[in-house]
Amino acid sequence: MEVITPADLTEAVKYMNQHLDTKVLAGGTDLLVKWKEGKVKLDRVLNVQGLQELRYIREENGYLLLGALNTHGEIAAAEAVWEHAPMLAEACAQVGSAQIRNRGTLGGNLVTASPAGDTLPALNVLGATVNLISSRGERRVPVGEFFLGPGQTSLQPGELVAGIAIPIFKAGETGFYKKLGQRKALAIAVVSVAVKLKLSAGVIESIRIACGSVGPKVVELPETAAKLMGCSLDERELWEKTGGAGEETSPISDIRASREYRQEMVRALLYQGLYDLKNKE
Repeated sequence: MEVITPADLTEAVKYMNQHLDTKVLAGGTDLLVKWKEGKVKLDRVLNVQGLQELRYIREENGYLLLGALNTHGEIAAAEAVWEHAPMLAEACAQVGSAQIRNRGTLGGNLVTASPAGDTLPALNVLGATVNLISSRGERRVPVGEFFLGPGQTSLQPGELVAGIAIPIFKAGETGFYKKLGQRKALAIAVVSVAVKLKLSAGVIESIRIACGSVGPKVVELPETAAKLMGCSLDERELWEKTGGAGEETSPISDIRASREYRQEMVRALLYQGLYDLKNKE
């Protein structure tokens, strides 16, 4: 394996343009595992881990900006993320183990494009935009359009994920991320639910719901969101309005859970998250 370590982002982009088949190595928590298992061949690897230009967390012009090389641990520990994107902070805090959180990157999670990726539902409801860079310049893609299917993205040859832009929370906006795994830690999501909503005196003015592990990519629940509009965070009302949430998803049955169980858990996680918000009011 040939490993190239660029001095800066400009050199990295130039190399990617000259060698379009190059694999990019950031944290390595997914790529190196696949390589060792023989699932991917690595003839040429571009090691971008040292590019500090892709590691930042800052607020700018109404957006929370995150670099592609920020680790899950860094994002979960950032006050700005908890303030403006709490569901993303919660998702990053539940990724793998402490070792994986301190090594795995946000950009890597995006490019892996796993239906069970922890950050994906959170970024979806946050209305995040993926910033891509290449020798042709920069390109911004809404996160919902970036994912095409399991392991598939709209990333073009020669492009690198540079970062993410998230609109800063407005007054009354809040949200949560709930994950169900087969154990409390080191577990791939059986089902995950992320929600962003705006509350006024305990009444839902707007809401966006996205789920992971229940389809080939992140699944949004527009019908359930419409039912919840104008509802108060009353326990009985929430249970009734979330009744059809699982029916909007199309999960598979596998070794971790059946289709029917996953659909039931979509409703349960959504209800639990909304009920917890009621107790915070």
